[in-house]
Amino acid sequence: MESFLRGLKTLHEKHEKLKHTVHTAWRYPLPKWGQYAMGCVYFTIPVVGGWYVMQWAISKSVEEIGERGELVDVVCNDDILFILWYLILHPCLVIIVAVI
Repeated sequence: MESFLRGLKTLHEKHEKLKHTVHTAWRYPLPKWGQYAMGCVYFTIPVVGGWYVMQWAISKSVEEIGERGELVDVVCNDDILFILWYLILHPCLVIIVAVI
């Protein structure tokens, strides 16, 4: 266990040294065209990634509910009336009876 913790500490120290090198020795200002290019990259990655996530979500929704919603279990009117009775009217009657 002690050797594992020592290995983690060594890994952490090497990582900190690498971060320091990257953020100090390799850092230099970009020219205007480089700033523009990086701005395009930083803008494009989330947009393209978001588009792919939306396409994935659409395909999943088609699998779950069908192309035109034919796989959705439709609630009939009797179920709606029961829910209305149970959630709204029933508690009101219980309160009225309790007050009387």
